[in-house]
Amino acid sequence: MAHTDNDFVPVTGGVDLAGDYVRDDLDSLCDVQVQSDLDRLLLRLLALHKDVRVRFGGRDLVSMSAADKQSLLQDMNDLLGIEPLQTAIR
Repeated sequence: MAHTDNDFVPVTGGVDLAGDYVRDDLDSLCDVQVQSDLDRLLLRLLALHKDVRVRFGGRDLVSMSAADKQSLLQDMNDLLGIEPLQTAIR
């Protein structure tokens, strides 16, 4: 009988990564509790963009209201040059 292995990214070695492969600047984001899609988006922006992390990294997402999170997202988008979506043309 043929064996089918569907795992296209198998685990190799099973040992910890070398220090060169671990980013020290993301340690503070490991413990952030994500409660919504908005939280997830904010966390991704913090993790992916160093400029955003430097400017907004000290924020406590858990204690922020939804309106404050929307405002924070707009500030992050402004920093990154992301334009808001235009309304649909009818």
